[in-house]
Amino acid sequence: MYTPIKRSGDPRYARKVGGVARWLNIHIALSVMGFVFVAVHAGFPFKFQSADLAAKGYAGLATWLLLIVTISGVFGRYPYNRLPAMRRPFRLWKEAHIIVTALLFLFALIHILMQAPG
Repeated sequence: MYTPIKRSGDPRYARKVGGVARWLNIHIALSVMGFVFVAVHAGFPFKFQSADLAAKGYAGLATWLLLIVTISGVFGRYPYNRLPAMRRPFRLWKEAHIIVTALLFLFALIHILMQAPG
């Protein structure tokens, strides 16, 4: 919900549903929880080995993309607010974050569908 609310272009609508800042915090909290759940599912910390992930195909790729998206999200949340000089280059970061997130969802979906019975 964060992205549609942020991009709605109507500040009244954003305030009506709780504000962009609140939805960003919800987005971050759910993202961290998702990262922890997927990392545990992938075997972290005991069975989590990069060589093993490479052998897992789409599941390994989705796990690496999750790690990249999480690091990217942390980078985007904190330096952007604290370094006003980074606002221009930040536009490139946003594009990359969205693209990598879309790839994460694509490969995670492929992984899930390949595991489905039948």
